[in-house]
Amino acid sequence: MAFFGRKKEQEKRGRGWGRAIVESVYTGDELDRLLSAVDTVAEAFGNPISKRLADELVHGTFTGPRTAVNSLRKEGLAAMPAIPAIGAWVRSSIGRIPDDAAGYGVREGLLALGDLRRMVMEQAMGGPPPLREALRVLAGFLEGDVEASARELLTTANGRAARGAISYLRDSRGEMQASLDAIEGYLDEHPGETGDGDFDYGRNDAMYAMQDLAARIRRSVPTEPSAGAAAPTATAPLIADVTLADKDFDDTDDDDDDDDDAEERELRQLNIAAEVAKNRAIAALLLDRVRTDPDAQVRAAALDALRLGISDAETLLDTARACMTDNAPYVRIAAVRLLSRLL
Repeated sequence: MAFFGRKKEQEKRGRGWGRAIVESVYTGDELDRLLSAVDTVAEAFGNPISKRLADELVHGTFTGPRTAVNSLRKEGLAAMPAIPAIGAWVRSSIGRIPDDAAGYGVREGLLALGDLRRMVMEQAMGGPPPLREALRVLAGFLEGDVEASARELLTTANGRAARGAISYLRDSRGEMQASLDAIEGYLDEHPGETGDGDFDYGRNDAMYAMQDLAARIRRSVPTEPSAGAAAPTATAPLIADVTLADKDFDDTDDDDDDDDDAEERELRQLNIAAEVAKNRAIAALLLDRVRTDPDAQVRAAALDALRLGISDAETLLDTARACMTDNAPYVRIAAVRLLSRLL
């Protein structure tokens, strides 16, 4: 009897895809747009596990949500409808992170949102108009409200979450100048080499991100600033006005001949080169986390993310072999999983 009572309470609290936390943080017409987009994207990509995991993102708690975020990250495309829930949880944590473990959780929330942002932009290249519009809303939320949250995290006492904010802002697609300013401000306040490996790496990450953003800003036409950052609770989510890459949905192959166009072939080659460079950079970051992160759960998650194609087999084998002697059992387990993928 107690089990069924607990199940009913969970259903009342969550209602799927983390609606409870989204509605506790945001309000207004933009909230309705966001939830409508969740429903549309969930119909195309969602699965029951991701839907349930998103309900574990509860305001004011960190241990369970940290696990939920990392589990959603492993679900890939199926976790896209959970983007507003993860974003709401991150925003609700600003200024309320009690310890390092919680800070790592918020960091991982931003890393998951960074992964999901790339998936949204890739999937938004095609598809029927309703789905494309729903993905545009999620992209706007990621470029608007989530970027604003990341910038705010860098100006408040949020400890270990800072590196997640820096990573997210390094790929800023919204107000890039504001993101650059936030990272510069973080560096201005950083005490320098402290002997705390994680904190020192955060400073290094900020320098890389600052240069990367500055270079992108120099190459781009400055964008108009959007509305100011939303307050942490009971405000409309900031959904930036996003223009997606133009690739019309079409069930036919009538345009196949266009693929032979020389300019289009050159563009595809440039995209492939950019993808290779991006994958190499991701692999380097993951290997860095495996070797240096003080948190064993982060090391294990980085091991799980490593794949052939972004790292060569010899590097992966050496990494797995080294991690087989790690003090943390779940890092050793993750090393076994990595070895199984190399069979």
